[in-house]
Amino acid sequence: MLGGGLAGAGCALELGDNGIEVTLFDRNDYNQFQPLLYQVAGCRLPAEDIARPHRTIFKNHATVRVLTADVLARSLWSTRAAPCSDSSPTRPTAMRWTS
Repeated sequence: MLGGGLAGAGCALELGDNGIEVTLFDRNDYNQFQPLLYQVAGCRLPAEDIARPHRTIFKNHATVRVLTADVLARSLWSTRAAPCSDSSPTRPTAMRWTS
């Protein structure tokens, strides 16, 4: 699954609740609810109320694996993705998953 935003995290949680193995790729290691960002800027909400680490969200879901990476390529017909780590942006590592 690409993206750990509101929809991606919600979908991964639902699949994880049903015991389905999920690999979630996201460039950030946290989920942030941006519509309330102005509340944090105005000191009306603490940042912890709108941003949570993925490890906290999925700590009780053993079937959900989160990889922090930018994905360079994807295919709807293949079971491979090419994530790119920050340390080596020119040498992606192909990841394999089952559909």
